[in-house]
Amino acid sequence: MCIAARNKTVAATLADNFRKNTSDDVGAPVFCVSSLTYMRHVRGYDKTDASSVPATTLDETQIPALCSHIYTLSSRGRTSDLDHFVRVTAPSLLNIAAMSVNTTKLARVKHLTDMVYEAEQVHESLFVG
Repeated sequence: MCIAARNKTVAATLADNFRKNTSDDVGAPVFCVSSLTYMRHVRGYDKTDASSVPATTLDETQIPALCSHIYTLSSRGRTSDLDHFVRVTAPSLLNIAAMSVNTTKLARVKHLTDMVYEAEQVHESLFVG
């Protein structure tokens, strides 16, 4: 119990310091891990011998929480990519397709030639003036 309370206090202090030093309201995840205790849980111990029982539970070692956090990082990136696709790429693609369908070939040619003409005018003004 004392170890878990200490870990909560340390994590909260580190998170507060991070927010103050970086002005980042979101903060960063903080894990107070105990790899030795975690390994005792993984290897196993004599549950009948009180002296061999680890001082903290498996969850209190925070190794499972850290692993879970690491595993979800890549899926957050994928979610961000999907969000960008849905909000930006797909609507742009649909707009281009709609313009292609709704615009005659002659109007598209005129639009493209106007763009080239404007680019030539800008190019000439840069080198003449």
